[in-house]
Amino acid sequence: MNFLPLSGDLVIMIILLILVVLIVAVLRALFILLPAIIVGGVIWFLTHNVLWTAVAFLVIAILSLIRRH
Repeated sequence: MNFLPLSGDLVIMIILLILVVLIVAVLRALFILLPAIIVGGVIWFLTHNVLWTAVAFLVIAILSLIRRH
């Protein structure tokens, strides 16, 4: 009992659509977090301390997300 027979072309289109949505979501997240990534990179370059880098990244990321909404 096949209620919804899927042809090969339809399956490929669905997979491509899912991939495009995932790529757009990742690019959007990178764009939103770009200031935090830059600040984290600068802090890592200056201090080589993982704790300060993580704190700086999280603070800027949270501020960026709050500012967006």
